[in-house]
Amino acid sequence: MAYNKLQLKAINDYYLRLYRTNKKLKDKEKQLLDVNHRLISTIVEGLKKYKSTEKDYYSSVQQIISVTAFNTVENMDKFTWVLFALAGGLLLFVFLHDLSVLQK
Repeated sequence: MAYNKLQLKAINDYYLRLYRTNKKLKDKEKQLLDVNHRLISTIVEGLKKYKSTEKDYYSSVQQIISVTAFNTVENMDKFTWVLFALAGGLLLFVFLHDLSVLQK
């Protein structure tokens, strides 16, 4: 009978140590999951801020470009428009001349 009680106590002690070790492991796993969650949340928030900043930057660059292009066209005087018309006419003449030479 005493032998059975000693065996039972040894078995109970073994399973108690096993339970405590398992509980410690689960606590460590929970801590690790919490750390991973905070890390992922920080990364996601950083990416959201970066996306917002990038979107604002490209929006401002696009606005600056459109204003600059509009101002450039607006500031052209009549002489510049005449030069563009002459250059376009000359380009059209060259293309038509090359086309007529190729057809012969």
